[in-house]
This record gives sequence, structure tokens and C-alpha cells, in this order.
Amino acid sequence: MIASAIGPIHMRAPTETEAIRLEDRYRAARRKPSDGETVDGALYDNGLEEVLACVTSHKVSDLHPSDGGLLDDAPALFEQMAAEFRSLGGAGINAEPCAEAITDDLARSFGKKAVGLSYGGVQLVARKLSWAEYNAFATERDEANLWGLLAKYGKRCVVSHTQEEVAELCGRFPYFAMTLGAKLYHVAQGAVDSSLGKYATA
Repeated sequence: MIASAIGPIHMRAPTETEAIRLEDRYRAARRKPSDGETVDGALYDNGLEEVLACVTSHKVSDLHPSDGGLLDDAPALFEQMAAEFRSLGGAGINAEPCAEAITDDLARSFGKKAVGLSYGGVQLVARKLSWAEYNAFATERDEANLWGLLAKYGKRCVVSHTQEEVAELCGRFPYFAMTLGAKLYHVAQGAVDSSLGKYATA
């Protein structure tokens, strides 16, 4: 709940799609302008529509700056709303090392590529990004799709759960795939953390 001049603002948790769109659009909106480019008002989409879609206590027009809503008078309130959006979506949940998640079968199948993790009380195993995947990620990435790509690769690399189970996790935890993808990207940087798995140094 966010206190405001027009009463408490209540929000629902975002969907995974809304969470990815917010993060990618917010990041793109914060980029530095190109040479000769003038940033004037809402030149970039910062995820406003995704955040407003999650408001349950007010009509969008009560808040939308283009309708003369609250954000027109108090634009910085958007940052509080975005923080609430992230909190409700589980953005603060970390993917923690969990060596015991790696079963003998998964160890035989993936060896040192297996990474054991715990996320939101769920134990899972992902495989590390391959050389080809890492380079494809670097090639595909731009200002507007970083978090979408992290989510895509995060889902792709889960080896302990079916795709249906991964989809269910994404429904429960909108930031799950992005968080996992970011973790695997970090591992691909060569970060050493032997606690990630008894069969892997990550």
C-alpha cells in the first residue's frame, strides 16, 4: 500500500510478462541519450503502463500523467509504485546456492555444468550457459531486451523440472526466470562459488 493525496494506492502482484516488460522498459528509459538527442518528458516508455495495470484501488485515469492524474502532480510517486510492483512480484527473492538439489542422476547427466539452487523454498538444478548460448545472449542483447533475454535463458537452463513446472514457478514467482537467468549469467563470468554444487565450481 502506498499513501497518496488521493488515498491509499493498492496493487496486485504483476504477471511474469508484466514484470519483464517493466524491467526492460525501465532500463531502456534510463539509458543515456545519444549524441544530439534531446530527452523531453516521456520520450522513453519506463514501464508506466505495466505498473498502472497492477493498481486495484483507483482507475488508471486517476493516476496517469497524460490524463492529469496524480502522477502529473507527483511524478516521483511512480518510483514508490514501481518498488511495490517489484516487491509484490518477488524481485527481492534470491537464487541461493543449494548443493543438495543436485541428484546423482543430474550429476551424471550434467557433471560440472549442474548448478544447485534454492529459490523461494524450491530446490532446483540449472545447467550453466554454454559457450554458444553466452555468445548468442551477448549478440541478441540491447537496451530494451536484457531482462527478457535473461528470463528466456533462465527457463531454458532448468534441468530438474519440466517446462510445465517451470511455467508454474513463473506464475508463482514473476521474477523467477529473470533472477535465475541473471544468476547463470553471473556464473558465466567465471565467478567462483564452490557452494553452488558438489559437482560444480561456479
